[in-house]
Amino acid sequence: MRPPRKSCVVHLMKFQLNLWKFLKKFPYLARGLKDDHVFNADECRLFLKAIPGRRFVMKSDKCKNRKLSKERFTVLLCAISTGKKLKLLVIDKSVMPSAFKKLKPEDHPIICISKKFAWMTGALFEDWVGISTDK
Repeated sequence: MRPPRKSCVVHLMKFQLNLWKFLKKFPYLARGLKDDHVFNADECRLFLKAIPGRRFVMKSDKCKNRKLSKERFTVLLCAISTGKKLKLLVIDKSVMPSAFKKLKPEDHPIICISKKFAWMTGALFEDWVGISTDK
């Protein structure tokens, strides 16, 4: 096994240094906040009917000159520092994505919102947190 490249080690050391700086500052930044007010959220795009990239295509597969599917929606996953998971936020161009035709949102932890470009905004996040945290 060969040792990691020098640039990777330097990058990792810088990351660790920045992480330690943040961990020292965090109690100061979070003072006065309740545990229910600290979130960890991440958004991702979920592509439907997408063709795999080069790495996953075998040479024998024929997928030349195909158009890539633009069907996608944005999903926001979030948890509160107390361990509570919020409902998934699904943003799509339509009110109910075609992939969820047989799914009833009231039976599952999903909130579907329609936006022209399926982008997450600060105002949308605040509205969603308000809806998700209501008892």
